[in-house]
Parts: sequence; C-alpha cells; structure tokens
Amino acid sequence: MANKSSGKKSSQSRSSRSSDFPLDNNTYNVITVIHEKSKGLEAFDQYIEDADEELREIFQEIRDQDTRYIEQLQEHLRRLIASGEGAESEEEEAA
Repeated sequence: MANKSSGKKSSQSRSSRSSDFPLDNNTYNVITVIHEKSKGLEAFDQYIEDADEELREIFQEIRDQDTRYIEQLQEHLRRLIASGEGAESEEEEAA
C-alpha cells in the first residue's frame, strides 16, 4: 500500500501486500485519488456556501476542475479494470 507519510509506496510495503492485495499500484493510486478528491468536493460545498461572492467564484472554479479530474480518473479506472491491468501480475507478486 502507499506510505501515508510520504505518499510514495516503499518496496517493503509492496512485497508485503502482494499475496493479499490484488490491486496493482496504478489502480490503487487512482482509487485513492478519486476517494480523496471526492471528500474534497464535499468540503468545497461548505466553503462555497460560507464564502463571499468573489471567493465563492474561486472555490466553484476549483471544485469544477476537481470534478473534471475525478471524471478523467474514473474513465482511466474503467480502462484499467476492463483491460485486466488492475490486478498485480505473477511477476509483481514474486518481487
């Protein structure tokens, strides 16, 4: 799994998850970013509600961009799953 403190996966955590964690690093990362960005959208809803008009426009623009990024990541995740690239290969599991 990804190392929470640095955002990067260590080789030790990669080998320790290989037998019981069926997602490859790219798939895991895409799912994680979708999750975190989605939580951020919820926060922006509150910030937008509480902001003055000028700040509301800025927050809404950021929220709209994040929504587009989430949509792009969801499409990429669909491709990963459809191609079977989401599962770790036997070579990666042996590493």
